[in-house]
This record gives sequence, C-alpha cells and structure tokens, in this order.
Amino acid sequence: MTKSKLLIGNLFIFALLVMQSCINIENPYTDISNAKIVIEDKSQIKDGVNIEKGKTYTLVLGIEIRELIEKFQLNALENELWTDSTIHIKDLKKNPISFNVRYRSTGQKRIALLTYFTDGKDYPKNISIYVE
Repeated sequence: MTKSKLLIGNLFIFALLVMQSCINIENPYTDISNAKIVIEDKSQIKDGVNIEKGKTYTLVLGIEIRELIEKFQLNALENELWTDSTIHIKDLKKNPISFNVRYRSTGQKRIALLTYFTDGKDYPKNISIYVE
C-alpha cells in the first residue's frame, strides 16, 4: 500500500469521526434542565434582601427557554398589591416580567415561585426577604 492510499484512508476515517461527533451534539433548547424562571439582575427583590415596610419594590423574572415551560405561579402572602398570580407562558407578551411588591408589616416574608414544565414536572423555589 502506498503512502498516498494510507493517507487518504486515514483522512476518510478522520472525516467519519468528525461527522459522528457533530451528529451527537445535543440541542440545549430541547433539554428541560436548561428551562427556568430566573430573578433578573435589575430586580430589587432577591433572595435574602432587606426591604423597607410600606415601600414598593419590583420583582423582575426572566423566562429561559419558554417553549419548555407551561406556566408559573407566584404566591406572596401579606403582599398588599397581589397575593397569588398564575402566568401562562403562551399568553406572555414580554420577557422579563415585573411584579410590584409592598408589605405593611415587618418580619421575614416568603415569595413562593412554582414553575410547571411541559413534561408535567414542577419546580418550587422560595424567595426569602426581610421587611424592616
């Protein structure tokens, strides 16, 4: 066997290996573990923050890979402006989405966020804040 035939054979095998590795690349937009509701950096409400009683703050949530999320629910007991809210992703016109929050009493408060995915699973998350 000549060196040129051996080289061509090796190049062919290399090309097959490269094509095989490209075929196995997963689409991150179909992986349910990449879909989530996140608290945006510009949000005034974040886990562990202290806020003032009677003052209005904004909770800003972003939806990552919305095609894999069916809906999410927020529950904020004692919030003066709303207590429960269910957002269906298909009806959502903007991203991120903002919610105003205001409390009249002091102490530890919790905003519960429950995300429902298109595969039927759900993911709970609590946002803990302290009102002073």
